[in-house]
Amino acid sequence: MVRNDGSVIIIQLEDVIGHTSSGNFKQTHCVISDITERLKAENAIADERILLRTLIDNLPDPIYVKDVFGRKLISNKADLEILGISDEKDVQGKTDMELSYPGNSSQTFSDDISVIQTAQSILNRLESFTDSKGVKRYFLTSKVPLANDSGEIIGLVGVGHDVTREKQTEQKIIQLSKGIEQSPASIIITDMEGNIELCQFKIYRSNRLHF
Repeated sequence: MVRNDGSVIIIQLEDVIGHTSSGNFKQTHCVISDITERLKAENAIADERILLRTLIDNLPDPIYVKDVFGRKLISNKADLEILGISDEKDVQGKTDMELSYPGNSSQTFSDDISVIQTAQSILNRLESFTDSKGVKRYFLTSKVPLANDSGEIIGLVGVGHDVTREKQTEQKIIQLSKGIEQSPASIIITDMEGNIELCQFKIYRSNRLHF
């Protein structure tokens, strides 16, 4: 509808037709409501949801939302990839135990319920499991309670940061350190500037004298 000042508004039109007792037309009631601002608000919310979903789906870390029963409502692409599932609809409404989630599904489900019931977050817990491709992976898992406008806990939001490469590097360093400690040779390690970072000398006793 165009107003007298030339501005355009969106209206909602409701017509109610009244009849006499004999069924003849009697009158009509027309209600016109300006819903311009309401539609603007709804469109803004829709745009925010699209933006949020775009961010969630394109982040490399698995992100998910669960209800108060630990059932998945939202699962991003990274989370689906771990499960070996391509369609989000196949995980919605199911717990990790029902999805045969890689790792300790019962412990994962227990953690979910604990976060929801106690409203206490789990932050950066190191977890390991074998994904759908048979690759052992390590994640720093965080789960935080999700509340509505009234403060009532309605579920949780979870995210896992993949630290597989860092963990593998750490394990290699540990193995290298053990190898150095067990080596019979004397070893000196320096940085690029020649500063000594590690120095290990082996002293051997011998009854023979060498000239």
